[in-house]
Amino acid sequence: MLTRVKNITILGVPMELGAGRRGADMGPAAIRHADLVNRLESMGKIVDDRGNIHVPVGMNTANKNMRYREEILTVCQTLAAEVYQIYKEDNFPLILGGDHSIAIGSIAGLACDEPKMGVLWLDAHGDFNTPESSPTGNVHGMPLAINCGIGDEDFIHIQQPGKN
Repeated sequence: MLTRVKNITILGVPMELGAGRRGADMGPAAIRHADLVNRLESMGKIVDDRGNIHVPVGMNTANKNMRYREEILTVCQTLAAEVYQIYKEDNFPLILGGDHSIAIGSIAGLACDEPKMGVLWLDAHGDFNTPESSPTGNVHGMPLAINCGIGDEDFIHIQQPGKN
């Protein structure tokens, strides 16, 4: 599909709150440092790098079944709105992350206008846990289940621009 795409909008989500270990928040910076924009432009793409979404410091650990639930929910709501806006501008949203929990907002933003879209999920793990089945409470193990409508209701029904 990227061969047909002319305009690409890059958005970073330097979040590691959903993971059990540190480092995923460095993903957007590392990918940009690898000269992503110049490589895309050399392919004839028009690139708009909008920087990073703000990710709050993780403070809310009270929910052991979904660690940092409120912070991750806020980031995913913001991300869904941003992805939706990029898509409405007829641009290809290229999201740089971050742990797997960012897929919740990325997919939700596209699903607003493309409810029958497909997702090809390649991972060593299914990421199909729920708060009740997760052995760790790490949200990065839950995005595929959430995007299939299974799990925490607030995440399943993330504010969807254009529908609410």
